[in-house]
Amino acid sequence: MDGIFLLHLEMVGVFSIVIIFQEIKKIFNIRILIAIAAVCIVFYLILMDIRIRYYPGWQHGSELVEFMHELADQYGTRITPDEIEYFLSEKWLELLSETEGQELNVISMGDDFRFRMQALGNIERFWDETRVELGEFASVDYNMWHLQILQDVFNEEDVPSFINEHLALLIAHADILIQNSQLFAKYEITNYEEFLVYRSTGLINYPVASRDRSHMNVYLSRQENNFVNWKIIDLINIKDMYDFSYNRDIFSYHLNVRKDFVAGRILSDRGRYRVIDVLETNEYWNVMDEQAFRNTIHYFRAFSRLQLLVIFVLILPFLAYDRMRNLVMLQYSTAIGRKLKHRQLAATAISAIIISTLLLVIFSIIYSTTGIFRYWNHEVVSFANPGTILFFRFTFGQYFSLLMAMTYIIGIGASFIAFVISRFS
Repeated sequence: MDGIFLLHLEMVGVFSIVIIFQEIKKIFNIRILIAIAAVCIVFYLILMDIRIRYYPGWQHGSELVEFMHELADQYGTRITPDEIEYFLSEKWLELLSETEGQELNVISMGDDFRFRMQALGNIERFWDETRVELGEFASVDYNMWHLQILQDVFNEEDVPSFINEHLALLIAHADILIQNSQLFAKYEITNYEEFLVYRSTGLINYPVASRDRSHMNVYLSRQENNFVNWKIIDLINIKDMYDFSYNRDIFSYHLNVRKDFVAGRILSDRGRYRVIDVLETNEYWNVMDEQAFRNTIHYFRAFSRLQLLVIFVLILPFLAYDRMRNLVMLQYSTAIGRKLKHRQLAATAISAIIISTLLLVIFSIIYSTTGIFRYWNHEVVSFANPGTILFFRFTFGQYFSLLMAMTYIIGIGASFIAFVISRFS
């Protein structure tokens, strides 16, 4: 008896697999597949082609990406301060040698030279300022100062006078720092006001001056210098907010929004400790291009929308066909038919996995033409990817794999939704 029972179970199992296989064949109807191919082509041309054809976007963005590709190819996944200094020095020398004996100004430089100069300046600025910005984010002292200032301004009747008094103290501190720095003396800058004038002049277009300006900003923004530059900028922003507010209620609303944001940063110990860990382990020395990371996120967003559309186009007609031919009631008239909905559900889920895999393979191959996969083993947190601090250490390849795993979850979920809509509506 036991042998007969087991044989019966085995036959039922084989029979179920056969039915599921037949249902999958019905789902992958040739006419539906042609329609899906057309949908994919149109969708790709409208929303996804821009992430391939125009990556990385604007002109000096492409120059920046080329320099980052060169860094990745030359130094691998990480770069040390000495290596970045050598790389930048070599590139600056190459640029300057192209203009030897010429007067450097915006007109004579030409677009190509100016864009490459801006790209190099951005890389150097990222390297110089990342540690300072991370320190500012992780500093409880700075955030508490910011929160206290917002609270004081919120309770102050004469806001302009209050801000001007605090600005005067901070600027006086900045003046002392400037007077004690050889870098500022090189340009005969003796106070913060002269520094602001210098920073806004055309001198920033000259490569050496552009680098020095970045170093000046970093010097005045360091934690050991009490973040004086950030604090001055914060107060000026608050003053501008007050000047442009229509009334005190609007001003108070904006202050509360900023206060909530700063308070959230202070209360988020996990986030602050993660930033401290990035600083202490020099995790930001990784080589990872921001444009590549952002472009990948936007590409996957578009891909997820396409995937949902394809799954609904694939599944809905399959189930609607049975309803249109009144087969559902006939199926319920037999014991096997009453179990068919479970097998159809399994068939839709398997079909969603199959079509998702097919789409992932095709569109990943297309995306690989951008050259972004050169960062596969590079960690996401990087000096050249500012503003991206993940709670866990991910390489770009791991992050990309996680996005692919999420598409399977989305695909299976969409197939269940399509099944319910078609079967029970």
